Amino acid sequence: MPSRSWIIGGIMFMVVHIFESCDFNTYAQGKVLYDKHCSPCHMNDGSGLSLLYPSLMDTKRLRTIQSEIPCMIKNGVAPVDSIPNSGMTAFPNLSEIEISNIINYINTQLAGGIDPVTFLEINAFLKKCESG
Repeated sequence: MPSRSWIIGGIMFMVVHIFESCDFNTYAQGKVLYDKHCSPCHMNDGSGLSLLYPSLMDTKRLRTIQSEIPCMIKNGVAPVDSIPNSGMTAFPNLSEIEISNIINYINTQLAGGIDPVTFLEINAFLKKCESG
């Protein structure tokens, strides 16, 4: 019969192995979607390109437009007349969950310090922009 220390050691090994194999990257899908859809303009680190594509690291600015961001992602943004190519592409095929994950990745990993938004908040923000 195995000794008690072998059993405890085996259990500890399994627990450590399980935790090491877990992905603790919060909003991993948000990062993948950000990298695919957002980083070509806003850069990998969210720094943007001056006036052409705004920085997503500006926490103060992002806090003031949280309710508008889901609509910007879903419907795009018209270009500023004086700045060619300054508009934002629409991503109408992204689901509300995908939009939520992108925003939460930006809020927590790029801007830092902005509370995550819930799926219900995203849903309400999108309904508001659909109704005009």
